[in-house]
Amino acid sequence: EPKAAALKLRIARLLEPLYEADELWKDLVGNLRTQREMATGTEAALLAARIAQLEESELGNTRAAFDAWLEVLRLEPSDERARTELPRLAQWLDRWPEATAALEAAVEATPEGDVATRGALLGELATYYDVQLGDAPRAITAYRRLLDADLASPATTRRVSAALARLYEEGKAWPELRGILRRQAEWVEEIA
Repeated sequence: EPKAAALKLRIARLLEPLYEADELWKDLVGNLRTQREMATGTEAALLAARIAQLEESELGNTRAAFDAWLEVLRLEPSDERARTELPRLAQWLDRWPEATAALEAAVEATPEGDVATRGALLGELATYYDVQLGDAPRAITAYRRLLDADLASPATTRRVSAALARLYEEGKAWPELRGILRRQAEWVEEIA
């Protein structure tokens, strides 16, 4: 079936500019989905991002846009647009559990050596658990993962340790609070 798939892709690519020129958005999205089925890697992520954008801006389908951004994040955990659009739509649609699950998967899919992306994802994840979901145990776990991986800048370290101290105090987790306060004191001594 490789010949049939190649022909299908060729036809889809020929129709794409025609649908766009005629503003046949639903047909264009269907066309892009056909192309997406046959694409891999960055090309697949770019097609999914375009689908998300069209679903929201031209078709007014925020749920489908959210689902497409979930796919983009799954395909490309470092995609900044997905990491911006997903929380915006999660807030609008109240789909934080799905957004945080996607971020968890993105953290796991990001190579250990990609320190910047892992750090950004863990920071976002911790903030969403803490602020959006009010899930203190998961927020603590994400904040600790960020600190323990030693991925953070001094500014991030201060912010994360302050959030942990607050969560430990709210949860009356006194031994953990003492531990993070000791760690904060050590960081201050290292800086001085």
